[in-house]
Amino acid sequence: MLTYRTLIRCLTLLALLLAPFPQANVPMSPVIQPEAQPSNTIALPLEAQTSISTVIGRDDTAYHLTPSAADETTAAYQATNSAQNLQAQFTSEAVLLQSNDQQWDMHLRAWGRGQNLAVLKGAVLQAADNRIEYQYAELSEWYVNGPYGLQQGFTLRQPPLADSDDEPLALNLDLADYRAQLDADGKGATLSTPDGASSLRYAGLLAYDADGRALSTWLELIDGSGSALNIRVADAGARYPLTVDPLVQQVKLIAADAPGDSFGISVALSRDGNTALIGADAADVLTKTYQGVAYVFTRSDYAWNLQAKLSADLSTFDGETNDFFGISVALSDNGNTALIGAHQADVAGKSEQGAAYVFTRAGSTWSAQTRLVPVEGVAFDYIGRSVALSGDGNTALISADATDANGHTNEGAAYVFARSGSSWTQQGRLIHSSMNYAYMGHAVALSQDGNTALLGAVGYGSSPANCGAAFTFTRTGTTWAYEDDLLATGGLATDNFGYSVALSDDGNTALIGASGATVDGKDDQGAAYLFTRSNHVWTQQTRLIANDGEAGDKLGYSVALLGNGAVAYVGAYQDTVDTYPRQGSVYHFTKSGSTWLAPNKVVASSGFIDDEFGGAVAVSGSMLLVGAHGYSGDRGAAYFFMPEGSGTREVKVTGSGNADDRLGISVAVSDSGNTVLVGAYLADVDGNVDQGAAYAFLHSDSAATWRQAAKLVAPDGAAGDRFGWSVAVSGDGSTGVVGAYQADVNGKADAGAAYVFIREFLGGVEYQGKLTGAEVAGDHLGYAVALNDDGNVAVLGAIGHNSDQGRAFIYTRSGTTWTNAQTLLAFEGETGDVFGRSVALSADGLVALVGASRVDVGTATDQGAAYVFRKTSENWVQEKQMTDMNGAAGDLLGVSVALSENGNRALLGAYQGEDGPGKAVFFEHSSGGWGQGETLRAPVGSLGDLRYGVSVALSGDGQLAVVGADQATMNGHANQGAVYVYKYTPAPAVLSPQYTPWKLQPLLTDGIANDYFGFSVAANEDGSVVTVGAYGVNVGQNNAQGAAYVYLFQHQVFLPAILR
Repeated sequence: MLTYRTLIRCLTLLALLLAPFPQANVPMSPVIQPEAQPSNTIALPLEAQTSISTVIGRDDTAYHLTPSAADETTAAYQATNSAQNLQAQFTSEAVLLQSNDQQWDMHLRAWGRGQNLAVLKGAVLQAADNRIEYQYAELSEWYVNGPYGLQQGFTLRQPPLADSDDEPLALNLDLADYRAQLDADGKGATLSTPDGASSLRYAGLLAYDADGRALSTWLELIDGSGSALNIRVADAGARYPLTVDPLVQQVKLIAADAPGDSFGISVALSRDGNTALIGADAADVLTKTYQGVAYVFTRSDYAWNLQAKLSADLSTFDGETNDFFGISVALSDNGNTALIGAHQADVAGKSEQGAAYVFTRAGSTWSAQTRLVPVEGVAFDYIGRSVALSGDGNTALISADATDANGHTNEGAAYVFARSGSSWTQQGRLIHSSMNYAYMGHAVALSQDGNTALLGAVGYGSSPANCGAAFTFTRTGTTWAYEDDLLATGGLATDNFGYSVALSDDGNTALIGASGATVDGKDDQGAAYLFTRSNHVWTQQTRLIANDGEAGDKLGYSVALLGNGAVAYVGAYQDTVDTYPRQGSVYHFTKSGSTWLAPNKVVASSGFIDDEFGGAVAVSGSMLLVGAHGYSGDRGAAYFFMPEGSGTREVKVTGSGNADDRLGISVAVSDSGNTVLVGAYLADVDGNVDQGAAYAFLHSDSAATWRQAAKLVAPDGAAGDRFGWSVAVSGDGSTGVVGAYQADVNGKADAGAAYVFIREFLGGVEYQGKLTGAEVAGDHLGYAVALNDDGNVAVLGAIGHNSDQGRAFIYTRSGTTWTNAQTLLAFEGETGDVFGRSVALSADGLVALVGASRVDVGTATDQGAAYVFRKTSENWVQEKQMTDMNGAAGDLLGVSVALSENGNRALLGAYQGEDGPGKAVFFEHSSGGWGQGETLRAPVGSLGDLRYGVSVALSGDGQLAVVGADQATMNGHANQGAVYVYKYTPAPAVLSPQYTPWKLQPLLTDGIANDYFGFSVAANEDGSVVTVGAYGVNVGQNNAQGAAYVYLFQHQVFLPAILR
């Protein structure tokens, strides 16, 4: 049982869903809608979109709150969210929200445990940028405005007082004039106006404890009127703090034209995921009904903006009524060539012959290049029903699935066109099926090089009839030839095998949808089939089906393959989701080894009846695009998801340690981010108290997991050595150095030492040697350690030399032999400087940076400094003494140091700077030498004796800066600690007053008092991985065992991953 009165704990509840229901001809404008789905269901991008929205909203003043005096005595603020068509008014009494013609107010009324709820009064409003908080004595309610919506959450500073801890937590919301009707599972509610009209959805409760364990959460009605809701959280047995893995609504695009356009009927993405092409084949153009258009959207950071609206009228061939331009779309890899089908376009008097149009982009301007029409075309061929482009955009594949060929009605065909310069010529006509009504070409796909074509033939087959097939063709030079038939094992009549098709980049993996397949007796549930090619022979590998499929889902209506062929997306556009018929979904399948795993399910969190989400899918390496052409009365919509990335929760490394080990006192990470070394300097080893240890953790990209690879100990270790106080790992992850600054060497007490370990080919770890410097008592060699990229150069700090003047030792390795190459001393050195307190090396091992945090600068005692040494052909030479021009006595500059790989950017921590809170100072090297750069400071309002700058790190490329503040008070938790991450942004051509080169990213912290999170930090080469030590973390019953956290930085957000 948790002892609440002795711990300060934080509970952050998931941002709750507030989204208007769609009405006739009124597009739904959701605010925040994280649906609580089954564990294998994804209702949003896998990345934490709340964090993205928070950052963008903070940096864009359009999302900032502005004062709005409700009356002379009431503080009030207002916020506008044009991206979600929402306005909000905040007063101390309530929150008033409005979207379209919908308006509602609500407020947090009471909290407690069980039925014993205490009424909350006297809220104090605190607003900054895009965030506002209602501060009560015991808790706070907060809102954050950003492009993905208005996020609501709660932070409980301490648990409610109650006679028993066994009853669940409760937060009581007053809904004013609205009435709530709970979902059957209690995970959401429909809020209605007094006249009974559906208006809002309120859902998305998903709480986790500190170990990532999901906690049961639900909604309950307070009385029969439905005018108040309780949010319940069952926290029995949970390890605090409780946090939330928010599922936030994904980006949704809606064309700004009339309903009925079928926007999203077809979709395509560029290879980088930054350009999207979306068809709306039923759009009217002026007076021409169903002429059709296509929209180009481009992404800037995380905002999608309309770049162009394409139609046949932009070419020399004007579009006409019922062309259905946009029925199919394709993009080249770079997004600069678009191919758009118009399968019912009349051509030269031939009704509904069909055509395809090519558009090209120069800069941001789109223009029509040509219209592609095969010479064999005749009326009612439906040329352009499906289209595909090669990666370079120079090969186009265009279907004509109603073409008569070989004497067979509607046999179907496809046409290949090739581009040279800006000229297109027909290269081939692909026919094969030799069967009436085969409709070959109903779907088409091309490999990236354009040399393999895949054509679906949904009507092919006589025994059984119309089971469907797919055919491959290959190109040699400019000649196309039939390659193979692809038939589903056990196919049945009307399976519609071949309704959709996709190819991997190399053309050796095919994904084929069979939307009419019967599965376990359920008609039209649908399926998809994987085939692979070897020596021009195709073999079926597996059948993909939904693990929750039902009759009529039509899985396989659309398909997409990631370029490597190991990730598949399959649309089920008729799937019933949360009682909404035909809302639609997409299933996400991944391959592990030779096995395809059970799917995750992707749904639109704002979905509704007849959306037909999943009618079209496209995927790039970092983006999934899903069309929902039935949305809002066939107006249509398209949804973006970020499907890549593993580990979207905190990965906490605890090792196999014990109480008071202080794991996390030091951390280091390799360039790739796949090797992490963590020190535990007070670990007991074989009865030797405080001998110390270090742990090596390895990450596998293929398995998306971390494992403890080795526990490192000194082979000659003794009690009190403090092995692990400092650690370093080479850029390639093959060499590690561990400092033991209190080790006795040859009878010299506290001389200190550093130990070298190497990783063997098969993953084992081997001890290589012991580095002991001058072997002088009290030197404390190993207080700080650093390695260069290949692990052949090491610098070791020895702070105790000459009454704490300090020195550093350069070691070099040749083969397996380490040699003390040189001792570094500061020219200006004096006793008490603690030169060697921190050290860093450039990637090539030719630039060393050494911190001396107690250097006196003029009359400023203990202001601190750092020294740069550069290797010449002969020896190491001091190049620069770095001091802060704005420094003061007691700053302790140099207590931590970091250096970019090229040795041209340095970051120095001064955790007592600014009269206490701390700071970090950049120094930059150019042809003119070293000069002082920007100064980083903790945000205004930070609490506690921060020690901001106690640790610093730079990514290898110098574009990411990390600053630890291990004694920061967070949510009332003293010494919880925090880590501040900054991303470098080059100066624009025209500087604005708001420009700052280092932009603060979302704050990193772990959430409990006395963790000392941030005492140590490290970053990998490209800044995609940050490691944070928190030596005070309690693990189970082990107080201060310590932990380290690994964060993945993707899409401008750090995703904390939990390693077990």
